[in-house]
Amino acid sequence: MPNYVPVSQERHAAKSWKKPEGYAFALGLESVPLVDAEMAKAAGSLPIVFVRQGEKFVPAAMMGIGTGRNLFLTESGKWLGGYVPAALRAHPFRLGKTAEKGTVLCIDEESGLMSPDTGALPFFEGEGTPSAPVREMLNLLVQVERSREATEKAMDLLFTSQLIKPWPIKISTPNGEKTIQGLFQIDETALKQLSSDTLGPLNAKGALEIAYCQLVSRQHVSLLSQLVEAHTAREKRMTQAASNLMEPTESADIEVDWDRFKQK
Repeated sequence: MPNYVPVSQERHAAKSWKKPEGYAFALGLESVPLVDAEMAKAAGSLPIVFVRQGEKFVPAAMMGIGTGRNLFLTESGKWLGGYVPAALRAHPFRLGKTAEKGTVLCIDEESGLMSPDTGALPFFEGEGTPSAPVREMLNLLVQVERSREATEKAMDLLFTSQLIKPWPIKISTPNGEKTIQGLFQIDETALKQLSSDTLGPLNAKGALEIAYCQLVSRQHVSLLSQLVEAHTAREKRMTQAASNLMEPTESADIEVDWDRFKQK
């Protein structure tokens, strides 16, 4: 269970932390929110969908098909995509708010990345200054938060312009075709029919870039089917190895040519 605590000199001056080795912490994540500043890079290697959160729509990288498994990760946490969303790169940190200090940097103390090792990263330098790695994480999260506010306004504009429609996605699996409901996409036909008067405000708010990035990213939906097939093949080999009284090891990751899924 995550336990996010504000980073403070009183609590963390004598402590240190480690950057995660891989992304095993995200094995159960099937989607992760995106912000407009990273949409262009994400569209080059990940399928982007819109998910509904209350009355709002949020762009997200689609990484699973409803099985509780992040298909873009090997069992050892190796990332298979070409772009890693900012929300994953920021782990184990996130921004929080306190009544006294407002927005503050927080760390998940249950992440397993708090470390007493001398080679780990300090939280603070001399005279209580946040260390360079901590400042790097804070800057990343601040940029993401600023971009999230702009993304929310752009998504609101796409919705009020009636450019968002349901997107039932069909994925081929070894057990047959699977349809994923509850996702949304840009209505390409409606977008093409917009007048120049409507396109202007959409462009000014960054909504057009989000729309086109989402449309471009649809080509990567087929990658999900390929990843399902690869993971299934690996699991079958692991099961066969166990039935033959062979000890499964991380070498099973090497048996699958994972590099073919990386977009250059």
